Amino acid sequence: MTLLERDDKNAVAHLRMNAPEKLNALSEGMLKALQNEFDSLAQDRSIRAVILSGAGKAFCAGHDLKEMQEKRDLEKKAGQEQLLGMIRFLPPIPKEDLALWINHCDAVLLVLKNLKVFDTVSPNKLFDAFAAGVPVIQTTQGWIRTLLQVENCGITTEPGDPDGLANAIQYLAHNYEDRKTMSANSLKVGRERFDRNLLSRKYLDLLEELKL
Repeated sequence: MTLLERDDKNAVAHLRMNAPEKLNALSEGMLKALQNEFDSLAQDRSIRAVILSGAGKAFCAGHDLKEMQEKRDLEKKAGQEQLLGMIRFLPPIPKEDLALWINHCDAVLLVLKNLKVFDTVSPNKLFDAFAAGVPVIQTTQGWIRTLLQVENCGITTEPGDPDGLANAIQYLAHNYEDRKTMSANSLKVGRERFDRNLLSRKYLDLLEELKL
């Protein structure tokens, strides 16, 4: 889902905040997306007017107070653990910028609570990692664990095991050749198993079979 939608017509740019479940609250990601569009509009001579609206029942609820508090709590904990020199807190990244960031990563972390239902999920960030050719370090114990093991494109640790997660991060950080191999395998998995055109053809073939 795009956080901020834009539609230009007759010299008018319509920006639509698209987070109705949060009443279009001004999260850091929303603010960054708005700023990017405003910067673009400032250079666009074809646009004479701008309309700003919000999806759903509310225009905008103001700042996202929950996000602000969660970030403050994390920054506080990092300070207490003397980790601020090793962790950099960034605002949410707009979807259109995400690929560039992932391409510069050595690994993508997929860390979920220890709930059986999460063993069946298919998180977007998993496919982002495959598309970018980046190894995955994750904690679910279902199909993703099996896939990473069979294809050698990442590492699975036990949920609720911070030491195991830290060891996995350290392993990839200090073993370049293995990381390089997993990166190549990750890209291969993305192309051979989850390519959009490939999946579309499989879906259409299935529909054709059902018609018979």
